[in-house]
Amino acid sequence: MKEQKDILIVGGSGTVGRKIASYLAPDYPDQIVIAARNIEKALQVASELGHGVRACPIDVRDPHSVNEALDGVGIVMSCVGQPATPHLLLASVYRGCGYTDITPNSINRPPYPDTLKAEAAQNGARVILGAGMVPGISNILARIGADRVGPVDTVESACLLSVGDEYGADSRAFIAQEIVTEFRTTIDGKFKLVKPFTSPKRIEFAAPVGVCKAYLFPFSDQVYYPETLGARTAVSRLVLLPRWVPATLAFLLPLARSTFLQRGLGAGRGFGGLMDWLKQKYKGLDWWGVQVEVQGKKGIWRASIQGHRQANATALSASAFIRALLEGEVYRSGIWTADQAIPVDPFIRRLAAHGLSPVVKVDSFN
Repeated sequence: MKEQKDILIVGGSGTVGRKIASYLAPDYPDQIVIAARNIEKALQVASELGHGVRACPIDVRDPHSVNEALDGVGIVMSCVGQPATPHLLLASVYRGCGYTDITPNSINRPPYPDTLKAEAAQNGARVILGAGMVPGISNILARIGADRVGPVDTVESACLLSVGDEYGADSRAFIAQEIVTEFRTTIDGKFKLVKPFTSPKRIEFAAPVGVCKAYLFPFSDQVYYPETLGARTAVSRLVLLPRWVPATLAFLLPLARSTFLQRGLGAGRGFGGLMDWLKQKYKGLDWWGVQVEVQGKKGIWRASIQGHRQANATALSASAFIRALLEGEVYRSGIWTADQAIPVDPFIRRLAAHGLSPVVKVDSFN
């Protein structure tokens, strides 16, 4: 990476972005830059955070705006959705920056071409795909499990969310679109087309959450485990609280996949209104969690981590990724997933410093 010092948080005036900045600013004074389309809001957040935090305008749809914002930047953290042509990522690769993001990405998005990966390696860019919960925390847990069980056969991840929690527009739009979209996953070494909110499985989290039903969902971490960990089966699931919500969705979604209702959900009218109503009705219900189970030659390893307010967890995970980039712990240039490039022990210590430690539920070996 080039000798540049600024840490650009794109979308830093949003809920998670400002939390990321608040975790980093005390340790990296005068290095944090809040970038947003609304410069007045960015300036207000920067002023509130102190520690020499600055602000700049950016429009990720405009390559000229992106290039101006990247002047003097060494690390880029994206908290916003990007257009079909990801100008922010491309510019970061060209400039040799460290880069990561928390933006939910469609599992059906085409993979980044080998030419971009080669350019990142050549320019010294260190790109980590997915720095939030799933992908993000899930990849780190999968890495730990893979190292314990030897040759990996199966990786199953699950993400617990609560409808009364704090979430942004991008997250809501992502779920609204993905719950009506078939996606491809890997089962027994073969690609299989599946539907969201099908194939429920009982998942046990620590008390007081307990046992919940988890349903197939197109989190993008499952795309990479066959390549990065050698898994023959890789699936991800979603758990929603209260428990009646996912059960109801599983029942109704076959109807929702009709043209009429899909149009309404995709536009955010029907689903958005439902989510707003649930958020008010269950305000204060804010449990989140990540569980990963890895099966391999030596047995089964399962661990979970959970807490309150997923926005905080996402920001803590993202800030731990940024620290790994800043401190030179990610030493290989290129485009990687977290389980390929983020050192496990420092990441776990950084979460544990905020009271978040994984609990190993099953650790049995043949």
